[in-house]
Amino acid sequence: MFKTYYSLQLFSITMSSKEETSIELQERLQSLRDQLASLSEPIEDAVKQTKANLLFELGKTEIEAGNFEAALPHLEESASLHEEESIHQAEVFFELSTAYLNLTKLDKAENYIKKSINTYNLIEEIVALHKAIRQLALIYAQQGNIEDAEKLIQKKIEHTTTLENWQEAGKFYGFAGELAAAQKNYQIAFNHFRNGLKALKKTNGNHETMGEYYEALARLLLHFKKNEEAIHSFEEAATAFQLANKPLLQGGVLTLIAKIWEGEGKYLKAIPYLQQATEAFKQSDEDSSAMQTADAHYQAAYLYEQEKQWENALAEYKAALPFAQKTDDEMMIASVEDSIEQCEEKLHSKSKSKKSSNNDERKKSFLGKLKDMFG
Repeated sequence: MFKTYYSLQLFSITMSSKEETSIELQERLQSLRDQLASLSEPIEDAVKQTKANLLFELGKTEIEAGNFEAALPHLEESASLHEEESIHQAEVFFELSTAYLNLTKLDKAENYIKKSINTYNLIEEIVALHKAIRQLALIYAQQGNIEDAEKLIQKKIEHTTTLENWQEAGKFYGFAGELAAAQKNYQIAFNHFRNGLKALKKTNGNHETMGEYYEALARLLLHFKKNEEAIHSFEEAATAFQLANKPLLQGGVLTLIAKIWEGEGKYLKAIPYLQQATEAFKQSDEDSSAMQTADAHYQAAYLYEQEKQWENALAEYKAALPFAQKTDDEMMIASVEDSIEQCEEKLHSKSKSKKSSNNDERKKSFLGKLKDMFG
């Protein structure tokens, strides 16, 4: 939900930002290092800003790669080179807070985010300010100061709704929802996510965030044992993710709907959702899509087997195989191949049984005719 590395992750909602592969990150890191190394020493005023920006990007990329300690010296040097109380310095302070938060050095994380907030306040960068305030609330929560976190967020909800800044109000409601869920206040969390959706619906777009809120509501509805309402909310999430062009997230919630129907023993209701999920996964160019496509086909095949629909099961297993092969997961490939073989044996056995049965019927019919002819 929070698009940061230190998210509370109260629900197993897939992070929505596209993840780079480790190879792409390493290439980007090396490129930034090379650019820094090419700057001549001593650094003249003309290239001071360039160095500050490169250090910032390098530190930020180290955070993306999970190298939080490595990010610190780059960001600290960048902050020293940027103009005091500038938007660039505020951005560096934000990233320093992020790095320290991930290192659980919460006092330093709080110190830097407050510096960032002060600057954003001064220069009236409202969206960035609100993002920094949410991070401060998260730091409070990590420190165990839940009451302070809740007060801070509630104040911003009231402020943004009064100004009818529905985009920002929606984000604060979502944060409040996660915070409440962390305290197992599930009904309060439900109300916050629902209010967040109402706020976001008053703006244009925001489909990805709306999808996340619909999914959070669906998970809470499952907790409340309201499966039918949960399915509807998951369907709304799938539609929102499709509009946001997030096929992996779309496919993910469709598989969750299938799991609900499977849990109720209604396999033929589950299968169409798995088939829709495979179509969504196939539209993604992310590395994990092959695994998810193979798995959705495999699950559909398994459910067809439970219904004794061997031909449909075989078709799904065969559809799963090329995607399994793309993953290089030997265990998965072997499992799919074994399932194909078993299905073919079932169909062959069924065919022989049917043929034998037909022969028996023909024999009975022929013997009956003989009896009629010869009395």
